[in-house]
Amino acid sequence: GRYCEAEPLYLEALGMRKRLLGDEHPDVASSLNNLAGLYQSIGRYGEAEPLLVEALAINKRLLGPEHPDVATSLNNLALLLTATNRQKEALARMKAAMKIHDGMIRQIFTISSESDRLSYLQTIRQHFYGFLSLVWEHFSHSQEAKQEALDLVLRRKSLTAAALAAQNQAIYSGRYPHLETELKQLQSLSNQIAHLSWSQPLPEERTTYQKQLGQLQAEHNQLQKKLASQVPEIQLQEQQANRHTVASALPAGSILVEYVRFDAADSNAPRESPRQHARYLAFILPAGQPEQIEMIDLGKAENIDRLIPVLRKSASTQPQTLVSLEMGGDDEDQSEDEEDSTFVKYKSSLEAIELSKVIFDKILPYLNSHQHLIIAPDGDLNLLPFQILPLDATGEQLLIDKYNISYLSSGRDILRSQISTKRPASAPMIIADPDFNLAGEISKQTRRRGDAETRRIEIPRKISFTQAKETEKLGAVATLAPDLLNTLTAATFSPAPGTRILGERVAAKLGVKP
Repeated sequence: GRYCEAEPLYLEALGMRKRLLGDEHPDVASSLNNLAGLYQSIGRYGEAEPLLVEALAINKRLLGPEHPDVATSLNNLALLLTATNRQKEALARMKAAMKIHDGMIRQIFTISSESDRLSYLQTIRQHFYGFLSLVWEHFSHSQEAKQEALDLVLRRKSLTAAALAAQNQAIYSGRYPHLETELKQLQSLSNQIAHLSWSQPLPEERTTYQKQLGQLQAEHNQLQKKLASQVPEIQLQEQQANRHTVASALPAGSILVEYVRFDAADSNAPRESPRQHARYLAFILPAGQPEQIEMIDLGKAENIDRLIPVLRKSASTQPQTLVSLEMGGDDEDQSEDEEDSTFVKYKSSLEAIELSKVIFDKILPYLNSHQHLIIAPDGDLNLLPFQILPLDATGEQLLIDKYNISYLSSGRDILRSQISTKRPASAPMIIADPDFNLAGEISKQTRRRGDAETRRIEIPRKISFTQAKETEKLGAVATLAPDLLNTLTAATFSPAPGTRILGERVAAKLGVKP
């Protein structure tokens, strides 16, 4: 860092802008922020703070309290307050910045292109991570701070361009022709608000600018409330995702486990070492109990992510851990109760046990008597089937043996079930009896080569229990899986039994053709 050379250049730029534009100009506020950032990076906090305070005041006066530049100034000041051990003040500034971002997200996602939406989310992602970092590092024992962190996660996690582009879909889908005029008017208002929100008015235009922006926002809110009762997409967009609404929507007796992966900023790290690392947190929210929030630190993401592909490979390619046996077979001494019953014996790998200790054992004390887990994974945890995690160090019992597990991308998604619509439902679509061999011309050519290169595989459905008791037979079963895997590219498979009949019967009940 050539900080000594940078400082006079920042000072010169600030002086030039003040002479040319006057003290009250957004570009002056930008120069103040830049100079403060330099001082903060070299530990001159006493000189940086008044510059950040002045920049924030200028932006508020010129642009209004809801402008994105105000959010940036608030976050910059919060970082300095954190570094100088004033975490409560920092948390308040970050909360104010998050509120501004929430408003901008609603405006931008109604009118921008998909690339612009994703770009904006990327721009503010570090502010989201900064808030979680502050709570994780300094407020892990504050119930209020943990509740606010979960509220933010429910609003922001898994937020994609498609998820919030509901208004555009409602306008251009043609599903509401009787509302076309009102929907286009709503989009026009959103366009005007977004344009004004990002603009930087001249000092003499400040009063007119703020008055015009306020009027547009009032018109927009009034029209949006009117349309929300008739357009489910807007209802979904207007839903307030927080611990109260989500807890009330969770099924009785269930509990939400909301995982979140974030880049944690360590304010105590030495300046020459990396100051960020990825971590996982888990938030626990019981149904109907919005105040009973728990936040559990699961540790560094690298220690968790490295185990997931190993576990997946172990579960799918190591046959010694998975054996299917028919209770019955040819043994005449077995009771009738044992016949036609099947059990699957899965012995967890060491990696599965280690992973379960990190991502499940730590949350286990907070699950109490809840048997229905609604899991919202994040990061590489999206690749993990939680059902096969072991319950204890023996690896003999799995989560699926004790818990009913459901999945959501985010706890926010549970609110979709509360959206009502008067629009008539379209005809149901029934999909059944998949053709596993639909591989086009390549598959046909391969099959012509004969049994030397390809064979029809009939996967054994049952293995005799009496046979399995013999070590050599069990060993033969254990070697079945690799053979199957090695022939997948050259094999054809029978249809799934009964799926055609099931599909036809369901279709008949619904009065449609599958």
